[in-house]
Amino acid sequence: MASAFRPFQEVLGDLVAKPLGMASEALSRIRLDVDEDDMAYTVRAEIPGAHKEDIQVSVDGKRVALSAEVRRETHGDAGQRTLYAERSYGTVSRSFLLPDEVDPESAAAQYRDGVLTLVLPKKSALSGHRVPIS
Repeated sequence: MASAFRPFQEVLGDLVAKPLGMASEALSRIRLDVDEDDMAYTVRAEIPGAHKEDIQVSVDGKRVALSAEVRRETHGDAGQRTLYAERSYGTVSRSFLLPDEVDPESAAAQYRDGVLTLVLPKKSALSGHRVPIS
């Protein structure tokens, strides 16, 4: 790497392109937005390059886990070689905790334009149930 390039790399970090064969961690990370209302959490996760069949979502109490296989496109042109590649491929995953437990039976998922949208209804709290005394 040229010495004139180093100051820019230190300032820009992951925004600076890395040499061929060194995938940037920022490119392979699933980025999330999580919104909440009284009834549910809505999660939007960027997973560009994945097919919906290659995405796995699991919910266990408050923990949500996402994983996906992002496949590299093959061009099949004989004699062609790649000079520069920034798009990453492989397995990406992310897990996170929500403040309240989720009802996995009522969860819904949709994948469109590289964004996975999850609607995760909150589990109703059983602790508020009043027991009648006879």
